[in-house]
Amino acid sequence: LVTQASLIYFVDATRNPYKEVEASVKWAQSSAVSHEMALEIISRRDETQHLGNFENPGGGIGGVSYVFGMIRQRTVDLTLRTSLLFSRNQSFEVYAQPFITVGDYTQARELAAPFTDELVPYTRDGFKASDSDFSYTSVNLNAVYRWEYRPGSTFYLVWTHNRSDYSERAAGPQHFNNRLRTGAFFDTEPGNTILAKISYWIPV
Repeated sequence: LVTQASLIYFVDATRNPYKEVEASVKWAQSSAVSHEMALEIISRRDETQHLGNFENPGGGIGGVSYVFGMIRQRTVDLTLRTSLLFSRNQSFEVYAQPFITVGDYTQARELAAPFTDELVPYTRDGFKASDSDFSYTSVNLNAVYRWEYRPGSTFYLVWTHNRSDYSERAAGPQHFNNRLRTGAFFDTEPGNTILAKISYWIPV
């Protein structure tokens, strides 16, 4: 049984903080069975996240406003893996990775002048930085069976299952949910793919 953990914290030149916690566990249950789990949690804030370039006749920089917002983003990433060795010639491996990230925007500002980092409030009527709030979830699952039916010749059978969902507040504010939640993994239609591969070694 092997465990490890790490904590990362830094602040960039514009004083935007980044925090990351990572922990993992590896367990050799036997000589034929092993498991691995890794969890990563990230929290970051960036006051200069680009939101878009918008026409602004008579204003902005050359009639274009280069708009930035402050984002607070949270991410959870989990990786699970199990390997089974049935015999010297046969094995089975399962891999799963659920992933969630959400972002909240505030303080819409635009670049004040070329070749500077000065930002001023962006006040176009009807523009809300929070309309760019987003939520993305995905889960990927792979199962691989390997059989070396003769020396140098192998058969693979693979099943891939995936789900993903991306939404923004502006696209559907009445249904938008920007919390870290696992229910989103089951709200979307899955994609399933089955592949088979066989190779035959011909000695020459």
